[in-house]
Parts: sequence; structure tokens; C-alpha cells
Amino acid sequence: MAKRKIVWTRKANLERKEILSYWIERNKSNIYSIKLNKLIVQTLGQLSVNPTIGRMTDENLLPIISESNNQTEWCVTEALNMNNTTSKLLFALCAVLALCTLPMTFVWLEIGPLGKAYYGPTVPDVYIKGAYITGKDLGFVYILYAALFQLGVIIYYSVISLLLINTIKQRSTILFLALHQFGLLILFPAWLWLYVDGVVSNSDGAAADLEIHCGSGLLIYCMLFVLNLINLIRLAYFVYLKKE
Repeated sequence: MAKRKIVWTRKANLERKEILSYWIERNKSNIYSIKLNKLIVQTLGQLSVNPTIGRMTDENLLPIISESNNQTEWCVTEALNMNNTTSKLLFALCAVLALCTLPMTFVWLEIGPLGKAYYGPTVPDVYIKGAYITGKDLGFVYILYAALFQLGVIIYYSVISLLLINTIKQRSTILFLALHQFGLLILFPAWLWLYVDGVVSNSDGAAADLEIHCGSGLLIYCMLFVLNLINLIRLAYFVYLKKE
């Protein structure tokens, strides 16, 4: 395995010096502090070669390596630290992609000849977008509620992504939030089917030959599904498989 680079944060380096100084003052000798510092260097060397060793802490996703009676938390720039940078980028990307779907079309309902004969040649096609719907009279309260509900779900999904970024080290909540977010994605196709079916049922004479087309919003949905699945697997791996 390739050797990883260990980077000490300013706080961690300061605390290490304080610990070493404490033992020098307590023992009136630097012998134990030298031994302890060598142990730290040796352990970091092992960690840089094999970054998956150790066990997980209870409150975060950082590994702890135990040696004698000493336990030290290590922050590592690449593979460890729960891959915080990678995870935060993935969650941020999910939030941005979800918000990008607000003006995008998920489903396009094309009015056929029967619909144009019923409503007139200028009747517009129906576009179900992330945040709203065009081509339908929002005076129909259920259509309005459906559009607002979908808008709320997309914003809620984005908020969860932001919460996941801020709780990346809290093992007690992060997996719950990730599962909750993934559940929204699993349920979304069923919701969209009900949404489209309701719009078609509300189209009266145009319903007979409405042609349904998929929009670019569904492509973003597929991307979000894959990204969330990847993140969920990674989180489960670090929370459970690396816990022992």
C-alpha cells in the first residue's frame, strides 16, 4: 500500500507539545517524554502505510490507535479523517445538483391532436419541473399542492445534504440522515408517477393522446441516486466495518 502523508493540525501539534511538557515537568526528566514521542512517530509511520488500522471512536469517525495505556486521535489528510474532504464534496455536490433541478423539466407531456382539437391549436404542452409546473391552470388546488410539495421535497433534500456536511464526524446522526436522504430518492419515482397520473387525469379531453417524455431532471436524479448510494456505502463502511 502506498505511504500516506501525515499532516498535524496546529491544535494537535500544540497539544502534543503540551503533553510532552507535562510529563517532563511531572517526572522531572525527559526520558518518558522522549519514549512517548518515539512511540508517536512509530505509530504514525504504521498509520501512513496502513491507514485503515485502529478502531473507531464513539462520537466521530476518526480511528484511534491504542498502545499501552495511551490513546491518540490522528487526523490524516487522505484516507482517514473519514475522508472528510471527499465526503463533504460529495454532499455539497448533491445539494447543488438537487437545487439545479428546480428549473429543470422532469416530465414533458406533449399535447396530441385530440387535445388540440378539444382545447384549440394554441394549447401549451405541460412541463413538470422541479419547482413548478407550466401548461396547467394552478387554480386546480391539487395541482398547486403537488407542485409546492415537490419543491419542498427538493429543498428538504438539499438541507439534509448541508446538515450532513456539518455533522460529518457525528456517527450517531450521520448514517440516519444519509439513510433518510436516500429514502427520499427511492420514493421519488413513485411520487413522480402519481404526480404525472394526477396531471393526466386532470387533462380531460387532452388525456387521450398525451405523449409522455422524460426530461433532463431525471438525468440529474439518476446522478444523485448514484452519488448517494456511493456515500451511503462509504458511511456504512466507516461507521460499522471500521468500528471494531
